[in-house]
Amino acid sequence: MKTSSILSKINSLKDDIVSLATELISIPSTTGQEGKLARYVAELFSKWGLEVETFDINPELLAKQYPKEFYRYNFPYEGRPNVLGKLSGLGGGRSLMINFHLDVVNADPAVWKVDPWKGTVQDGVLYGRGAADMKGGMASALFAVKCILDAKVHLKGDLILAGVIEEEGPGNGTLALQARGITADGCIIPEPTGLSMCLGLTGGVYGFISVTGRSAHSTTPWLGVNALEKACLVVRGIEAYRNKRRNIAVDSLFANVPEIPAGSSVINMMRTDGANIGRIPFSVQIRTRATVMPGENPYQVAQDMEKTILNIALQDPWFVDHPPTFVWEVRGGRSYPAKIPSDHPLSRTLAESFREVTGKDPEIRGFISPADMQHLLNIKPTTPTLMFGPGSIYAAHTDHEGVSIDEMTTASAVIASLILRWCGVA
Repeated sequence: MKTSSILSKINSLKDDIVSLATELISIPSTTGQEGKLARYVAELFSKWGLEVETFDINPELLAKQYPKEFYRYNFPYEGRPNVLGKLSGLGGGRSLMINFHLDVVNADPAVWKVDPWKGTVQDGVLYGRGAADMKGGMASALFAVKCILDAKVHLKGDLILAGVIEEEGPGNGTLALQARGITADGCIIPEPTGLSMCLGLTGGVYGFISVTGRSAHSTTPWLGVNALEKACLVVRGIEAYRNKRRNIAVDSLFANVPEIPAGSSVINMMRTDGANIGRIPFSVQIRTRATVMPGENPYQVAQDMEKTILNIALQDPWFVDHPPTFVWEVRGGRSYPAKIPSDHPLSRTLAESFREVTGKDPEIRGFISPADMQHLLNIKPTTPTLMFGPGSIYAAHTDHEGVSIDEMTTASAVIASLILRWCGVA
């Protein structure tokens, strides 16, 4: 079967892609609860005749192998494995990995208009938790592979399908692949890029800022120092840092979101003194995050943000003798930005596939959120990686998350073309 026939088949089986995506959405797989979906994917790969391997993450070994990159997350690792499916090539071609994450963020059905754990189609859009991030993209990629298998095409290069856990956390699923030496000549991740080619993405550094006051009875606040009120100066410092970041030059990949360098916000502010209503707050922690752009170092970003906050806070005499304290976390792959050249063979090949399917040049952008692409580009063993998939990052994690069915179909056809072009056909 020719490439054109495979692409035509994909376009004619739009309902089958929706059916697969709906099945994936109907298996809740919040981070820490990926086991059921992992088993489903493993069974699917086995049914398709792929070489299948599943393995749980070993956090102790990962911590030893990647002491700076590994960040222990909040859940046990037993029973929530990574899943690998491999189609061995005949030789003489390039290998391709399709990396997709199994986990999604949680959903509160009370705030959804539809059941988040049951795919619902309305006006050409499939709604449900993970529809955009990234079960729609996962379905597109897997359906592309199934159509190639059904056509009995013999690839020259190996095709590796990697379903990983904890992408919505620190990315330890992909890090575990790297620890096992699993790599390829190229990799595509079907994140919700809106069918744009995403060649770069931002990093982030995480700050924990502690503010102390002085305890007093809640009816005699003048005898103490309210740490919550003092913490408001720290928030003003974060705002000042954001305003300063709005004036920096933006990488051309992010020209469509010029605000992204200022993407530093107060994630949480809470009392750390027991929160007794009978006394004024004397200990408060503020949690924040600063965006790290391509070309920037997370440690330098943290230092700059801390300096800006202190410039504001130290205007208060209390902070002169009781300055806020800072703890900054650089979380391995998640903190460092990453970028692949537009003239890399993988980038060029995907652009050719996009033109074959749509007749147009793809839009090239950066991705505003951290993702597993950072691990694969920055941490050894590295794999040339880019992101391309259906759906919008702006819909991800929301209570109206959805993905365009037309985009899923187009993405599937483009990925099928990429597989055939990149791996080669015997």
